[in-house]
Amino acid sequence: MARLTEFADKWTTYLRIELTVFSDNKAAISLYERFGFQREGVHRGYGLRHGRFQDVITMARLHPDPPRLAVEA
Repeated sequence: MARLTEFADKWTTYLRIELTVFSDNKAAISLYERFGFQREGVHRGYGLRHGRFQDVITMARLHPDPPRLAVEA
């Protein structure tokens, strides 16, 4: 995760990284939050796992210092 966020911030023009995670995966959610991801919503019954539809949480991380376009006067 550290390499992914570093790559996105320093080597790409990505301003936003999004993911979904099963709502009961507390370890993954905690990891993502440590790297700046925030919860944005819940998709109820979105993912099929072990024969049951389960909720997933959508999370996203915005670039901490987004690049800016030069504005000519």
